[in-house]
Amino acid sequence: MPAFEFKGKSQVYAHHLTVPFRPLVPDPAKSVGDASPDGNLVIHGDNLHALKALLPRYADRVKCIYIDPPYNTGNEGWIYNDNANGSLLQSWYRAQEPVDGDDLERHDKWLTMMWPRLQLLKELLAEDGVIFVSIDDNEHHHLRMLMNDIFGERNFFVSQVRRAMHTVRNSSKDFNLDADYVLTYARNKEWFGKEPERYLRVVTDKSSRYPHDDDDGRGPYKLDPLHARNYYTPYEFTFRNGLKWKVPSGRYPVYSESRLRQLEKEGRIEFSGKEPRVKRYLAEVQAGQPPSAVLDPSIVGFNAGGTRQLREIFGEGGVFPQPKPVELVKYLIGLLRDPEAIVLDSFAGSGTTGQAVLELNAEDGGNRQFILVECEDYADTVTAERLRRVIAGVPGAPGARNAALREGLGGAFTFCDLGPPLDLEKVLTGKELPPYASLAAWLFHTATGISVESAGLEPLDDDGLFSRHGETDYHLLYEPDLDWLRSEQAVLNERRARSIRDARSDRRRNAVVFAPAKYMSEQDLTNEFRITFCQLPYEIWRERASGG
Repeated sequence: MPAFEFKGKSQVYAHHLTVPFRPLVPDPAKSVGDASPDGNLVIHGDNLHALKALLPRYADRVKCIYIDPPYNTGNEGWIYNDNANGSLLQSWYRAQEPVDGDDLERHDKWLTMMWPRLQLLKELLAEDGVIFVSIDDNEHHHLRMLMNDIFGERNFFVSQVRRAMHTVRNSSKDFNLDADYVLTYARNKEWFGKEPERYLRVVTDKSSRYPHDDDDGRGPYKLDPLHARNYYTPYEFTFRNGLKWKVPSGRYPVYSESRLRQLEKEGRIEFSGKEPRVKRYLAEVQAGQPPSAVLDPSIVGFNAGGTRQLREIFGEGGVFPQPKPVELVKYLIGLLRDPEAIVLDSFAGSGTTGQAVLELNAEDGGNRQFILVECEDYADTVTAERLRRVIAGVPGAPGARNAALREGLGGAFTFCDLGPPLDLEKVLTGKELPPYASLAAWLFHTATGISVESAGLEPLDDDGLFSRHGETDYHLLYEPDLDWLRSEQAVLNERRARSIRDARSDRRRNAVVFAPAKYMSEQDLTNEFRITFCQLPYEIWRERASGG
């Protein structure tokens, strides 16, 4: 595949690796419900730093990413503020700020802004995850090549076409530019093609209230006739109970004879009616149909609908430039058919993605989680405030279809800011002492490349054990207290090494101990106690081999 080059690529190629880790700091006053980093999140801060902050807990776990980045139309005036390496790169940006239509290199600058963010988004995406990116003709072709570079051309699904506006601009000199696109990539496209249950599908029947259930653990079912669609040549079939069934004249069977025999063996033929029928379970009924590459406006809405929805929540003053309609994001999330999906939007804007997740959960009883990131100050006054209102209810929302919105969708979220960068050189000076859980999660991810599902990482014993992974135990001798860190309690000595060794039920297991100091030789620790010592703050031990 030809290489895709642009000005500044060499400076930002590995920039995502140099972004410092910054812990998430919950703000209970701006949250709804108990402030917990284990649930829905609204993060205020630069999205590059926020994505890095999410890695210790969410790497390889996010099922759905939807982003709506700046389209780089030349009228948005966006500002690049990444502290990328190289003074030349910085001076290049400062020569034209904000980036607008008069900047002849605005496409290169947009690509250098997107590159490190897409790199981190890929790390967060699960193997069975999909990323959807809204874009228009200004950068569609560049973004396609950029994502081919990062995600791999083999993982490209489709560029979905959406009619964004329902009106015609008579002032247009040539074409009415009323369309945009949703570039769609998988982390691993092969995963989706292995079984029908994994296919991307539009669910056509979302009802879970079927009147029948044989209580076999597979959920409710409904009964379908054996003849409905033109699939197979008509035939006569004899069931094991002796009943003979023939497809009525002029009709065609849904199932082949071999498939019907298999359904009979599974006990899924119902004989209570005038003729045999097949039990179809809920998962099969919701199998849906393949999505079209052309998005139907009657399903996903227009941009004007997004504006109207904001006004229903905020009143006439609730105008946000070109918000995407909730229906669009609900449709995209729904293609994955996962009621437990973690959904991430790192260009959150007005919070459409958060509302889409809340509405889907209210409709089907799902337990999806959203993570929204917004760098602007309106992260609180618009993004989070929108969610506060739809959770509690918007009494003035007009129309019968907004009954759920008037009553409130329910739910909760934690509002977070980004803490200062975690500089291990400053830990022992007491200038910056992160919480135990944040430091442990970051160290574990650095050592293994694996995210920690729970934010509640705390020492499990007196020797700082906080995780067991593969054949290795991970210990952190740390408290966010300068006097404690300078005391003997923070030192790995022979007594503690023996305690760590003796606590293992399997003496063949290894241990990694992060601590400020040790009073033993590395050779003794390794040979006698199977311990690898990692000094804080000067050394980060990194191992990505399987098994820890």
